[in-house]
Amino acid sequence: MNTRRKILVLLCAITVAFSWGYSAGEAVAAEPIKIGAFFDLSGPASFIGTPTKLVATMVVEKINKEGGINGRPLELVIGDTEGDPTRALMVAKRLVENEKVVALIGPTRTGTGMAVKKYLEGKQIPTVMTVGGDPVIMEGMHGGKNFGTARWIFKSPQRSSIAVQKVYKYLQAKKVKNIALITAS
Repeated sequence: MNTRRKILVLLCAITVAFSWGYSAGEAVAAEPIKIGAFFDLSGPASFIGTPTKLVATMVVEKINKEGGINGRPLELVIGDTEGDPTRALMVAKRLVENEKVVALIGPTRTGTGMAVKKYLEGKQIPTVMTVGGDPVIMEGMHGGKNFGTARWIFKSPQRSSIAVQKVYKYLQAKKVKNIALITAS
């Protein structure tokens, strides 16, 4: 995912998080708004998670430099999933229950996204996932068939079917006859 898209995703997450109306008085105007970010900062997909964290940090710094949201600065609370689904759920719970974040960005991969989906939907936490797999926004926990049924979970990459169509057209154009697939499941 390119940097512009990542910035757009972060801004969308922030907009969604505050569309429920935060009308704070002067006493709380300076209180930071906590946004959670949890990515694979270590482990096999850290090459994806680390740059995503950097983009999220840059966007938050830019928003804060421009006055924050309604005069309130954003505070990005970061967690490392280590690429592990169990760890991802622990980090999500810490961010929601202990850190009291109002929205989340992440996690990095489909497996970690699936591990936190049910919990975040139940807690009604607006979450923009940076995962590629479609099941994170589908009905059911293991690859339901209805898109758009997740009320609180969004994802930034295109649907898997669109990516597959593009790859298929490329392979056709190159007259590739044999391919091999390696998958996690």
